[in-house]
Amino acid sequence: MDLENKNVAYIDGQNLYMATAKRDNDPWKINLERFRVYLQKKYNISKALYFLGYLDDSQQVLYENIQSAGFILVF
Repeated sequence: MDLENKNVAYIDGQNLYMATAKRDNDPWKINLERFRVYLQKKYNISKALYFLGYLDDSQQVLYENIQSAGFILVF
């Protein structure tokens, strides 16, 4: 059994958004693809779960972008 690659990242989407894009001065834009690679290289994660509060049909493009970056989307 490979115990080396059993780390899982749990990302709270609302906290990530509020801590970066909604900063009062100098907001950040997160590149989700690079963030996913960073998590894998730095922490050797096997999967990354991205939690969002609720499903909003008008945000379908956002959901697709999160999933295409390699995150497992959880509502």
